[in-house]
Amino acid sequence: MSRSRSSPSNSLPPNAPWNAWTSPARRCWNWPPRTASPPPEPLPPGYREVLTAFEQAGHSLRVKEVCEILGIGTEPRHTESIRAKLKRLVDRDVLTEPEPGLFALTQPAPATPDINSA
Repeated sequence: MSRSRSSPSNSLPPNAPWNAWTSPARRCWNWPPRTASPPPEPLPPGYREVLTAFEQAGHSLRVKEVCEILGIGTEPRHTESIRAKLKRLVDRDVLTEPEPGLFALTQPAPATPDINSA
């Protein structure tokens, strides 16, 4: 059985398997190259409010303290919601958790002096 393709750029031999046009290797040819890391996405408003609380306080905070600064209740439904946001910010390296339950802003890397500038 001979295969005929309407496309003049047929690069497969006539005896190629039926799925050669859809093989994973063929589909991957036109993918863009991977980058080292995707650019950081902007934070949603709720997370920006949490970061503002840390900037206003100027020191590390516990979850109930963040709730009090934000003016929301300290009931478990509020504290667990804020705790989840704080944990997500720790995962994104925006906050650190030096000890369990205590959260602090990540310290910026110290500037290295330029040896060539004098």
